[in-house]
Amino acid sequence: MYLSKKFLEKVLKKCGYENYEHLFISSEYGKTKDSGLLFNVILKELNISPKDILHIGDNLRSDISKSREIGINSFHIPKVVEFLFETDTRIKKFYMNHNNNLGASILLGLLASHNENAYKNYWYEFGYKYAGPVIFGYMQWLNEKIRKDEIKKVIFVARDGYTLEKVFNLIKISNSKTYYIYFPRKIARKCLYGQPKEVKNSIKEYLLYLNQFELNDNKLGIVDSRTLYYSSQRGLIALFPEKKIKGYYWYVGDEKYENLNFESYQKEHKQRIGHIIELFMTAPTPPIDTIKDGIPVFKEANNAEIARIKLYPELSNGAIDFTKDYLKSFNTLKSFFTSDMLTEWVNTFLYSPTEIDKNMFFTIEQALDDNHNNYFKLFNHWYYKNDEIKNSNMDKFRTRRMIKKNKKELRIKKKKENKEKKRRLYEVKK
Repeated sequence: MYLSKKFLEKVLKKCGYENYEHLFISSEYGKTKDSGLLFNVILKELNISPKDILHIGDNLRSDISKSREIGINSFHIPKVVEFLFETDTRIKKFYMNHNNNLGASILLGLLASHNENAYKNYWYEFGYKYAGPVIFGYMQWLNEKIRKDEIKKVIFVARDGYTLEKVFNLIKISNSKTYYIYFPRKIARKCLYGQPKEVKNSIKEYLLYLNQFELNDNKLGIVDSRTLYYSSQRGLIALFPEKKIKGYYWYVGDEKYENLNFESYQKEHKQRIGHIIELFMTAPTPPIDTIKDGIPVFKEANNAEIARIKLYPELSNGAIDFTKDYLKSFNTLKSFFTSDMLTEWVNTFLYSPTEIDKNMFFTIEQALDDNHNNYFKLFNHWYYKNDEIKNSNMDKFRTRRMIKKNKKELRIKKKKENKEKKRRLYEVKK
């Protein structure tokens, strides 16, 4: 692809380069550096000798070899992304599999630029590198959906919505207002199940808390990381049966509920990036225990929660800074980050952890039960191998995906063939 002179002039101006005398563009002359012909044009138009030029570039063939063939001095400066590959070999493998993907190019360009800055700390860099792209991609998608659905009040469910809300407010184009609200499964289920009197008291108690927020619109959006039973959304519907409440999630489970309106960023009903999403989308607070007199009451933090509370501010700041850097580089928001691309990006980390990764994550635990009593090591398989749990790799992951894709395509093909056979049979009988 050869960019126009007009476009490149704008880029140069934005970067502070305006006082040049000549601009030689392949698209203007129909000649390229790779053929060597553009260099000949420069020598002819400027009427100078090759030895009077120093050409600086990042492409070893077109910038260095071709210029030297005709006697021009050249100096090679590697691409910033090449320096990035040297810091983490996993990134190069990801790039080789996505070198024609615009979203992946933008992602690696931002990471390469960030890599030029001073290293802060492990959790900040981890947040920038992995949580940042995931949350940004998800919130880009959400921004488009909220605008399309014309929702003015958006609820981000705590704790998962802590960083999500911050990033959403950085990129949102609509005038929707956001609220960070505690409504965990434990409380939502009290509003849904039990004896009628108990349910009524639970709803009354929770409404005392909820009425502090301006949720008077007829349409509400509720945002969470993932859900299997839609507890928070169904709980809100029980509280506000007259309102239209739509849920937005990274992914959802297979459970079906009648007349429940929702969408998910990841279309497959499968947790494809493991439980790490629980670390990307959390908050530097303990889990909530109950609501009393309209005020959230938190559980006492155990060692696992203390470790999470300590690291998460840095992780969250890194994720938010990724969005800020994206917005500095691009004036418009488009969904170049697909859930599939982001899933594979995170899996480069999950399937090939370094020794530093293993050391930093060794004490990280999480609980999935409603009461947050049963904690387990986040990546137990990194440390202990047995017949059931084995460290996989990206090649196996891609092979499984390819087999699944091929099977799906075969099913579609057979379905079309059967449909065509029935059509022909019907015409013969007719």
